[in-house]
Amino acid sequence: MLFVLCSPMSALKVNVYEPKGDKELATETKPANKEKGATCGIVMGAFGSSSYVGTGDKVVNHIRKYHLPKGWCPEQPELEGPVPFAYFTDLKDHVCPEGVQCFPETKMDAWDGGNKKMGGAVSHLGSWKYRYWHAQMLVHSPFDLTLYIDVDALPCSGEALAKVFSIFKNGNVTLGSILKPNNPHPSGLEACDADLEKCAEKADRNCGVIVADLRKTKKLFEDWSEGIKKIAGHADGDQAAYIKTLRQHLKDKDVDIKEHYFPYKQISRHQRDSCSSSPETLIHHSKHMTSLAAAGIIPHNSYYNPSR
Repeated sequence: MLFVLCSPMSALKVNVYEPKGDKELATETKPANKEKGATCGIVMGAFGSSSYVGTGDKVVNHIRKYHLPKGWCPEQPELEGPVPFAYFTDLKDHVCPEGVQCFPETKMDAWDGGNKKMGGAVSHLGSWKYRYWHAQMLVHSPFDLTLYIDVDALPCSGEALAKVFSIFKNGNVTLGSILKPNNPHPSGLEACDADLEKCAEKADRNCGVIVADLRKTKKLFEDWSEGIKKIAGHADGDQAAYIKTLRQHLKDKDVDIKEHYFPYKQISRHQRDSCSSSPETLIHHSKHMTSLAAAGIIPHNSYYNPSR
């Protein structure tokens, strides 16, 4: 299984903008969200095998059923209904889920690191180029206010998504994520939540769910992309490059980086905090796709244990 991340008669093959002269033309029809000029939206990507991309399609279609109330997007209070969605994939002849903008890998900056494979416990993540695309999806998101999610990170409802985007309402936040303290057990997470600002001084960030105002933070994600190139083949994953890049921006007193830290229950990494069992949870992101299993998107697997 490789790194992820978005029918009927109205389904189209990958609808993207292809530059032609001074204009941008869609291969068939302009993506719906681009026509509407949505400021807020979700970005996700699924790469590699057709089965993995198929799981991504199921996740996209599940989330697109949510109805977001008016006001969920702070800069476009009139927006309501399904969340605008941008979905990146390298699968040839992929049929884009209805109402979704789909982009091929050519819409991201080219990976020039060869066919380096992940190793050890993360060998299932495939090529390092998928890690690079993780950052690139944020660089090339069509939404000013973007929620990036891994394919196995499941928003719980339209109301939950509205709460996630509400961090931008006062205009004093440009970046949001959950902290990853040295002690990831419940006691450590509760201690971190008791003083998020202090915990953030040493804690890593989990980059499977990132909320960003890309008008302010795009340089951070461009630098992260370059950082991934440097660590490819020498680290367990792209998160090491992300925290190093973020800390450098903070050290340099980048005034455009203004972080919001979600409490661990709001973006939960534990199976016991599924969307159906924990009213506090906005996004459920437990390991081994167990969030998707809990929601019935995929069958239960050997890792599924809602008591964890």
